[in-house]
Amino acid sequence: MYGITVFKFHLEKRLEMSNTLIESTQLPLKSISFQFGFKDYSHFLKSFKKKYGKSPKKFRNSNN
Repeated sequence: MYGITVFKFHLEKRLEMSNTLIESTQLPLKSISFQFGFKDYSHFLKSFKKKYGKSPKKFRNSNN
């Protein structure tokens, strides 16, 4: 009906919120990933890179 599963919607929102923290704070990336419910950093890294086209570290460095 909406063209997206509940799981995918939830993942997108978690990535958007983590992106906000990456842009606005210097918190460690692993802490941010765990804060938004990713059980391991590699899953967060893969999901973030798929959505934004670069790793969280490169994203943070390019926005500073």
